[in-house]
Amino acid sequence: MKRSIKDYIDFERVDALLEGFQKSTGFVTAIVDLNGNILSKSGWRRICTEFHRVHPETAKNCSLSDTILANKTAAGEKYYFYQCLNGLVDVAIPIIIKGEHLANLFTGQFLLEKPDISAFREQAKKYGFDEEEYLSALRDIPIVTKEKVLTILEFLQLTTKLISDMTLQKMEHAQLLESEQKALKEANKAKEKLAQTLGRISDGFGSLDHNWNYTFVNEKLAKNVGKKREELLGHNIWEVFPEAIGTPVHQAYLQAMEEQKSIDLEHFYPHFGRWFQHRFYPSSDGLSVFSRDITKEKTAEAKTREKDLQFRKLSANVPDLIFQFTRKPDGSYYVPVASEGIRNIFGCTPDEVTDNFDPIAKVLHPDDAERIMADIEYSAKHLSYFTCEFRVLIPGKPVQWIFSRSNPERLPDGSITWYGFNANITERKEAEEKVQTLNQQLHLLVEAIQKLSIASSMEDVMKTVRQYVRKLLNADGFTFVLRESDYCYYADEEAISPLFKGQRFPINQCVSGWVMLNQQSLAIPDIYSDPRVPVEVYRPTFVKSMAMAPIRTIDPLGAIGIYWSIKYSPSPSEIQLLQTLADATAKAVENVQLIEGLESSIDERTAQLKVANKELEAFSYSVSHDLRAPLRYINGYVDLLNSRFRDNLPEKALHYLETITDAAKQMGTLIDDLLQFSRTGRQEVHKARLNMTALINEVLEKNKTDIETRNIKVSVQEMPEVFGDYSLLKQVWINLIENAVKYTRLQKYPEIAIEFEKQKGNFIFSIRDNGVGFDMKYVHKLFGVFQRLHSQSEFEGTGIGLANIQRIIQKHNGQVWAEGEPDKGATFFFSLPQK
Repeated sequence: MKRSIKDYIDFERVDALLEGFQKSTGFVTAIVDLNGNILSKSGWRRICTEFHRVHPETAKNCSLSDTILANKTAAGEKYYFYQCLNGLVDVAIPIIIKGEHLANLFTGQFLLEKPDISAFREQAKKYGFDEEEYLSALRDIPIVTKEKVLTILEFLQLTTKLISDMTLQKMEHAQLLESEQKALKEANKAKEKLAQTLGRISDGFGSLDHNWNYTFVNEKLAKNVGKKREELLGHNIWEVFPEAIGTPVHQAYLQAMEEQKSIDLEHFYPHFGRWFQHRFYPSSDGLSVFSRDITKEKTAEAKTREKDLQFRKLSANVPDLIFQFTRKPDGSYYVPVASEGIRNIFGCTPDEVTDNFDPIAKVLHPDDAERIMADIEYSAKHLSYFTCEFRVLIPGKPVQWIFSRSNPERLPDGSITWYGFNANITERKEAEEKVQTLNQQLHLLVEAIQKLSIASSMEDVMKTVRQYVRKLLNADGFTFVLRESDYCYYADEEAISPLFKGQRFPINQCVSGWVMLNQQSLAIPDIYSDPRVPVEVYRPTFVKSMAMAPIRTIDPLGAIGIYWSIKYSPSPSEIQLLQTLADATAKAVENVQLIEGLESSIDERTAQLKVANKELEAFSYSVSHDLRAPLRYINGYVDLLNSRFRDNLPEKALHYLETITDAAKQMGTLIDDLLQFSRTGRQEVHKARLNMTALINEVLEKNKTDIETRNIKVSVQEMPEVFGDYSLLKQVWINLIENAVKYTRLQKYPEIAIEFEKQKGNFIFSIRDNGVGFDMKYVHKLFGVFQRLHSQSEFEGTGIGLANIQRIIQKHNGQVWAEGEPDKGATFFFSLPQK
């Protein structure tokens, strides 16, 4: 806020100064504030006082001149000359105090040259002045040179400096006086507020001087000691309470005063039969004492200790931890209540964590600690159950798994406390880990057996065993051994370093031979301590432990061996896994031998298969045709119930009817598709040259309504003429285009592109969309009968359309395939010979 010079300037002294200046120089002066207000003036000319500043119009010119001078000097000028609108010359010098421009020292009402009398006559006439008096006043105006004015201005600048210094002194004095008054007022107010505060606080408060006399006592302190304030103020504490002399309280008073240090003390007063907490604060004036009656807290603590003792006795024989865990408002943790089970869970005692969380924090597994604390903070924020499984590392013990569950509660002071329990679940976790490992092994075993079941050569069998056996048992190597009369032939291997691949050993001189001859599996944890192992043969290898299983336990065909580079004792379940893989391998070897023996009868079996397929197609056609009659009966009776009894049926029965109707419609569609599929299989192919572009446009025209309603962008490349069955190929395009329209239903901007290219004597036709697509791992299911990748609720259909397409294209000596990606669309291809 700008200071007002009016509040500080000593105008009596300033007026005297300006009056003396006017008498000695003849120059008029004035002090004008920045708003044009005249604060002081001296020796003003009659033309101004009687004419210019009297008439409203000319007075307005004067005010304008004052304002212009104020603004010009505010711009930083040392002084400023200005000819006012009434014809006189004025000069202003800024008055600056502590860097702030507050007013101007004004001089003027003079002329620098002889005036134009005619102009002033016109002015007298214009404003109605008495011309003779007006011109007489004009003659009193001095005409001075600019050099003289500049000399006068040097003196006036010194005058403004003097005025500034005088004003500044007065301002600083006023400010100092104001600050002292304010400080005194605030001190009195603070003293009064302190007295009020000390009077209102819940603790007793008193102050004593160096002579042990009470200088202040609040009502609470007087009440605590059973006295009135008047009985204490000004009295010596030891004369009022002589019974306290020699007690710990007396000693604490003396120590605080003598050593000038703060002291806290809890003490039981037999005289009052109560507990008090004292806090002594020494100062240069004496001693201040806060006293609080803590009898209730002490009684509660005693009860809590008793309950804690009872709790510990009750929980002493429980191995799990029962606890109360607390988070303070400052974010620190402690465990005020813990059963003896904490020794088993965290390796510390209940007393060690009563005020300190560190003994628990330091044994939390480093990989789990951050997650545990994050879960605790979440539980605190949302007051939700804390449930967590984590590991602890207690020195001298293996890793332990702990399960913790507790319920949080917010305390009045803002703390969060949890009541719950911790249990050691290490055995359960180890069992779960074993089950998980076994499940993984079984999964690998099933995969291996599935691949072995479709192996068509001995190389396929060995490749599958090579792929799975090491992963199955976490081994460092394996061998696949075949029996050749009285020899063992090491046909295949995979290991961290070479073993015996391609070598033959007498059947009675190697471990694989022992397995075949004894028709049983075996495990050897240490090859150097088992007489069945030819040590010299294995010494150059990495092998330290091994296991073998015969390929077929009756009349073995060979053996599978696995090896470890460390001493390892496989469990019975692992040996069983190896034997199961060996049994599956035996079946695979038998199948390979069977396949090789049956190759001569393939043509005969193929012919039989064709006959069976035709019979199956005929049967499918017959069954689907015969299903129409009972379906018509179902629909007829449903229509009858709806028309005659609908109003009398309960809501649940109506729902059943709707369900039957929907199911019947779906079954009808399925029967139609099945009939179409059967007809396609039986239908003769009548090939002719046809225009593929016209055929596609015909199918698009039938789907015109859906395409236009959904603004589907369809592009069709100009197609070649092909040699094929028009009706069958039309069915292909109907299924492909309708599928593209259907599976782009969820797209905001659906697109369908139909193209072709030439490739190795074939036309490759494709239809691409940007619909839901599919995962390529299911591509093998696309063209199977009743195989669907989407549920009926997502997209309607029967799963026969693509199978029908494949059958039609195969009849044309072509192939069909597809590519796709979830949510990025799909492309379906089919090929037709160019000739």
